[in-house]
Amino acid sequence: MSLLDNAEDPHHTDRDPLLFASGEKVCDYVLVFPYENTGPDENDFREAMRQSIEAIGMQVTSQFSRDGDEVFFLVSAPKEWFQRYAELYEYEFQLRVEYGGAYTTYKIVNDHLYPENTFSSLKRQQIMHEVFEQPTKQHGLGYDMDNLIAEGKLLHFFPLHDDQAVEFLIENWIKNKSLYSPLDKVRNYFGEKIGLYFAFLQTYTLWLIFPSVVGLPLFIAQIAVDDTVFSAAFSILMSLWLTAFFTKWKRQTAIHTFEWNTMSITKAERQRPEFYGEEKSGFYSKAGFVSLEENPKFRQHTNIYYPDWKRNVKYFIVTPIVCAALVVVITGTFGLIFAAVVKGDFKPYAGATNAIFIIIMNAVYSHIAIAVTNWENHRTDTDYENALILKTFAFQFVNSYISLFYIAFIKSQGFTIFGKKLECQYNGSCLQELQVQLASIFLIQMFWGQFQELAIPYFTSLVSIRLEDRKMRLAQAANGTPSDEASVTLISQPEAQSKLPRFPGLMSDYNEMLIQMGYVTLFSAAFPLAPLAALLNNLVEMRTDGIKMLKTIQRPHYEGASDIGSWQPIMALMSIVCILTNCGLIYLTLEEWSFEATVLLENILLFAKFQLDIWFQPLPPEVVKAIAKREFFKQIALENAHKPAPSPLVTKADKADILL
Repeated sequence: MSLLDNAEDPHHTDRDPLLFASGEKVCDYVLVFPYENTGPDENDFREAMRQSIEAIGMQVTSQFSRDGDEVFFLVSAPKEWFQRYAELYEYEFQLRVEYGGAYTTYKIVNDHLYPENTFSSLKRQQIMHEVFEQPTKQHGLGYDMDNLIAEGKLLHFFPLHDDQAVEFLIENWIKNKSLYSPLDKVRNYFGEKIGLYFAFLQTYTLWLIFPSVVGLPLFIAQIAVDDTVFSAAFSILMSLWLTAFFTKWKRQTAIHTFEWNTMSITKAERQRPEFYGEEKSGFYSKAGFVSLEENPKFRQHTNIYYPDWKRNVKYFIVTPIVCAALVVVITGTFGLIFAAVVKGDFKPYAGATNAIFIIIMNAVYSHIAIAVTNWENHRTDTDYENALILKTFAFQFVNSYISLFYIAFIKSQGFTIFGKKLECQYNGSCLQELQVQLASIFLIQMFWGQFQELAIPYFTSLVSIRLEDRKMRLAQAANGTPSDEASVTLISQPEAQSKLPRFPGLMSDYNEMLIQMGYVTLFSAAFPLAPLAALLNNLVEMRTDGIKMLKTIQRPHYEGASDIGSWQPIMALMSIVCILTNCGLIYLTLEEWSFEATVLLENILLFAKFQLDIWFQPLPPEVVKAIAKREFFKQIALENAHKPAPSPLVTKADKADILL
């Protein structure tokens, strides 16, 4: 029985939620310190940290790594400790279903109103992480854990995976052949930010079924008949499909965030440890830095201040760098294209070569984008992530699609370059050449993405452990132990997980999906099989992403979320680009189609898109009603909290409405 199993029935538990089945105490967080025995300083810091942790009621078990160069602190706390801090920090927990299922601010005196497994593994880690980083005046420890890692005083700080919960998710999610993921269980283990990513991936994958069913026979018909009329109809269909999907996803987001109580999530973002500037009296608001220099009473309230004008100057310098990178990738792509024009026998390999070029340039540019974004000196993680997303997606959009735009809108016009007239391959069919190019790039990138996400992190951690094994055997040999008698101590669970890479965030995952969405929708007339290929890939992707989260990286810290962030407006922009691109393809592939008709179709589709945005509000009426009902039962539950033996407030008929 896993902790996650209990989430299905909030009243059921067959063991203490703070104990593993074996009876061993749960370790919520792992701290890993370097141990070089170079002097008292490192020991003093480590011992001072242990004392401060234990002074506020947490419990620390320490152990050496198997080769003795690291010290592990395994941190846990009793249930009463979590209750106290949950009340102190005003955490909201969900009431039992019979009390309405609403989220209310936790009070110890009302503990009986909440499910027995309220303090799940995720909630314990969320509370503990906050206590580590809250200032001492707010009853925390006041440690900036990322800063300690950056200074080298701490090597790792991560929540420990729960083996039973991992096994439950592998059996009921990874190995499950259903199209649906247990999203609530995923959220209960990883938090809302990761839960929303898998909700997006599931929704997108399910929506690919319809264009896959339509696209397969159309692809067969293209090969047999080469009829561009059906291709044009499919272009219109995919333009409407993307608009409808985007509308559906916004409403789906509202449903998930309502169920998970993160619709109006507000969090004071912490300052990045890499952020630098001058100490100045003042504080940060939504509008920026508010100076208190003119008031002597508040001189002690200081923050790191970095002037906006300095960052704007850096933007001015970074923009040409990004543009230069775009010029390089455009030049490189056209170099490959012109090589195919001049050297005829190179043509069959043009698509595969371009796909490899895209992968290499994406990898090179990612280092450039990270370097210049670091240099821009952003204060919060959100600001940093948004700046990095803008640079990365803009580059990868151009890098991924430039050759396709060239074939569709330049080569098809028959221009002359280097004394040679541009002619499409396959008997002059630009649509067929576009199909081969798109299929080559799409499929190669798809396979590379799966390998990169799963194999590389796994082998990285495996090599790290094997190198440590070899180091220990060599040390034993140096001490005179015969090689046939040398042995290696089995690695403990905390140490094994410390060898795994840190959670890299979701940017690359979202980026991969939106680039894929572009391949599926922007040039749908050329390759109607793209939705089916994407569907099959995503069915695997849901599992490989799950395995990556559960097995090949450290367990992520808790992060809440009310939406998917900057990817939402990017998706909205892509739906507009999709309409423009597909209308352009229709104009170029249908000889009888006039320019005026193309403009008219384009305006009709754009009008339909914006009307859908207006008609279907992001917050569905059923969610609005469910919110009102939850609030109603919440008030009644709290009013009756201390009456003896309260009767259930909610009938079976109400439960479906409240829990959607």
